[in-house]
Amino acid sequence: MLVYYLFFVILVIVFFIEKKIDSRRILYSMSIILFSVLLGFRDSTVGNDTSRYLDIYNSFEYIDFNKSEYGYDILQYIGKSIGLEFYSYNLVLSIFISISFLFFFNKYSTNLLLCIFLHITIGLFAMSMSGIRQTLAVCLGMLAFDLINEKRNILAMLLLYMAFTIHNSSIIVCLPYLLFVLSRKKTKLKYISYLLLSLIPFFFLLPLLVRNVDLFLPQRYLNGIDVYKEFNSISPMLIISWGVLLLLSYCLVLFKISVVKYNYLIQIFFILSIFHCYMMLLGLEMVHLSRLSYYFRPYLIVLIVLVIDKIPNLSFRLVTYSILFILSLYQFVVYIPNSALKIDKYLFISESFLF
Repeated sequence: MLVYYLFFVILVIVFFIEKKIDSRRILYSMSIILFSVLLGFRDSTVGNDTSRYLDIYNSFEYIDFNKSEYGYDILQYIGKSIGLEFYSYNLVLSIFISISFLFFFNKYSTNLLLCIFLHITIGLFAMSMSGIRQTLAVCLGMLAFDLINEKRNILAMLLLYMAFTIHNSSIIVCLPYLLFVLSRKKTKLKYISYLLLSLIPFFFLLPLLVRNVDLFLPQRYLNGIDVYKEFNSISPMLIISWGVLLLLSYCLVLFKISVVKYNYLIQIFFILSIFHCYMMLLGLEMVHLSRLSYYFRPYLIVLIVLVIDKIPNLSFRLVTYSILFILSLYQFVVYIPNSALKIDKYLFISESFLF
């Protein structure tokens, strides 16, 4: 665990150096380098799934277009074709993952260091050390969001399709992203579309997940699970919670209450965070479905940072920062050593540095 604490201490030092010389690029660049090193030079024993990815890569022979997740096969084919060993291949993927997260946090947040801290403690950092495919899908989803924000919807669709071919569960972002696209239209159609589309999860999400749960979850997660039994008695709280969260989104996006003074993107991040919350609630009914929340967690992190930075009272803002720091660090210290992701005992590839 020491390596992770040292990693963040280095970033804090870089942050103060950046402030002293008045440059906004140092922390961003150094964070990409450090994240890439930490992800790319980890041993196969770091991360529950890393050794499995190593075996899959070493035994890879051809692209199987008969399966829906052939996108990752294409990546392996490219890596094999140019003669990359697994660790070199993993380093390339790690650089892409690091750039994707840091680009997103740097562009949309007002406090990059806090975003990095939340990414490490409550974000997808631990997941990125183990679940390579899903992390790649999350990154492609974030880049697709950025393209939608830049009104480049065709390229965004291509990235979303690529994400789907790497990890089918990424299809879960299509509905909220479609709402995002429709909300850019300056006509009354967006209100009608938003209303109609928001009713889809309310009436059909749970049955759809039951009938097509294998679309969202790899078969290995379904072994020994009776899907219909798991959903035999759906808690009414799921329906109530969706209605409450949906009502809040109406208040922010549709009615534009005068109390809400946040900009348009904060409203969008709030909507995406609602999906994150609902996926976590679904996880209470079927634990593996909580993994779908990973696709929305970067937006929740940015939302937290933006909202806190907009607190006008300095004292209250500092108190909020302190509470957030304590709770997030506690989550990291307690969760990581007992996590199934198995990243607490970090080991570099050389196996000569054990932390």
